[in-house]
Amino acid sequence: TGWSGPVGEHKAISWSPPIPLVEVQALAHANAATVNDVLLTCVAQTLRAYLHGHGAVCQSVTWDVPVNLKPFDPSLPVELGNSFALVQLELPTDHDDPLRTLEVVRRRMGRIKRGHEAVVDFGVQAVFSRLGGRLYRVAIDLMANRAVGVLTNVPGPRAPLYVVGRKVEGMMGWAPTTADQAMSFTIYSYDGKVFVGLAADVGLVPDHEQIVEGFTAAFRRMQSLTARRAG
Repeated sequence: TGWSGPVGEHKAISWSPPIPLVEVQALAHANAATVNDVLLTCVAQTLRAYLHGHGAVCQSVTWDVPVNLKPFDPSLPVELGNSFALVQLELPTDHDDPLRTLEVVRRRMGRIKRGHEAVVDFGVQAVFSRLGGRLYRVAIDLMANRAVGVLTNVPGPRAPLYVVGRKVEGMMGWAPTTADQAMSFTIYSYDGKVFVGLAADVGLVPDHEQIVEGFTAAFRRMQSLTARRAG
C-alpha cells in the first residue's frame, strides 16, 4: 500500500469537525451494531477511498487496537497504572458497500470481545517487559510492525467541562505510534460529540488530511444507505 517502510522524522496531524453522538447511536441502532462498530466501519471506508485514490488496492489493513482488561472506574484508583492489551484488528478495505463492511467489522470485533486474545496478548507483553532493554526493543518493534498503526476509541466526559468559567468546546488526542508504524487513528467522544484525530508520517502517508475528510463522508454515506434501506 505504500504504508510499509521506514518512517521519517516529519509527522503531521489533522482532525475532523465533530459528529453528533446521537446520530452515531441512531445509525448503530438501525443496523443492530455498536457505536464502536459504526465508527470503525467509517475508518475502513475512508482508508479504502484513500487507497483507491492513490492507486493502491488491498483486502484489509491491520491495526493495533487497545482493549481494556479492567472495568471502567471514573474515580481515581488507589494504584495508578493501565491494564490493557493491544489486539490486532484487520479492517476490511475490499468492500465498497459500507453496510457490508459493517457486517465484517461487527463479526471481527465480536470475536475479539468473546475470545481470549486480549488476555493472551497482555501476558505476552508482560513477558516482553522483563527482557533486557535491547531484546525488549526488538520484540516490541517486531510486534508493532505487523500493524499500520494504532486505532483507538476513547470515551471522554459526557458532560461539558469548564476552565475558569469558560466551556471547553472540544477535545482531541493523537495515539502514539512506535517502530515503523505509519499512522494512528484516534476517535474521541466528549459532551455528545465525536471527534477524529489522525497522526501520520508525512513520507508514508501523503495527503493525510484526505483520510480525516473521508471519515465524515463515509459516515454520511452510511446514514444515506441505511435510510434508503429502511424506506
